[in-house]
Amino acid sequence: MRSLRRGPNWREALRTGLIFGTIEALTPLVGWAIGLAIFLMVTIGVVVGRVLGALLGKRAEIAGGLVLIGIGCAIVDERMGSAEG
Repeated sequence: MRSLRRGPNWREALRTGLIFGTIEALTPLVGWAIGLAIFLMVTIGVVVGRVLGALLGKRAEIAGGLVLIGIGCAIVDERMGSAEG
């Protein structure tokens, strides 16, 4: 009796191999691109922070603290509101 189950033909196997090979080759490039983008954004943030810190001084620290307190209050409010209903 012949088995009803067949394996993939050579075209399907070649196509699958090429697809997985391409994905494996591109994965490190995507990782490097994400890392480079993060590095650039952090560097820009540090430079802008230093410039604004020098210009605004203590007022920038107070404004940053108020922003963080506001974010914290918004999170607490959201969590307390979702627990009710």
